[in-house]
Amino acid sequence: MFPSSLVHQVPEGHVGAYWRGGALRTSLQNQIHHEINQFCSSHSLQQVDIDNFDQIDGKMKEALQADFTRYAPGIEIIRVCVTKPKIPTRVRRMEEERSKVRSVIHDKEVGNCLQNWNLMVLNVFIAIEKQRVAENEADTKKLMAISEAENNTNVSKILMQQKLTEKDRLRREADIENQMYLDRQKSFTDADYYR
Repeated sequence: MFPSSLVHQVPEGHVGAYWRGGALRTSLQNQIHHEINQFCSSHSLQQVDIDNFDQIDGKMKEALQADFTRYAPGIEIIRVCVTKPKIPTRVRRMEEERSKVRSVIHDKEVGNCLQNWNLMVLNVFIAIEKQRVAENEADTKKLMAISEAENNTNVSKILMQQKLTEKDRLRREADIENQMYLDRQKSFTDADYYR
């Protein structure tokens, strides 16, 4: 037997969880209510009551374990069991009526939606093809501009080379003429000297 000082009584419908050091956590019930509200508010009554009810236990366990891992490391959630709620008859009938209205509206709109969908898909494909053509034209223009710029650069290089070659030729001609003038003057000077 346990000494009575170590035992806490937890009322039915409540949950007790212990932190390190033996302190009883009483806000766990608020956490559970919060997680159930999150699940229920993001699903329809049909999904909560029938389609996804089997997922509530797992989602609750994951959410609680994430909080415990964050705020109380070392505590492990083994299992969570959520009992299926009894939905009031009035609420159930209202939800069934809403479902019927939605299905009638849905059936009428499905035909129109399919036609609109096909038209929309066709328009999307046309837009995609137009974009591809525009991109190809832009790439072609870019390549043509690059090619033209390279041609202009090459022409400029050739013209510059021609000018440099011409200047070099003129400089060499001037050097030759200067050398010939100097040689001629030297020969005149020598001829005068030897006479």
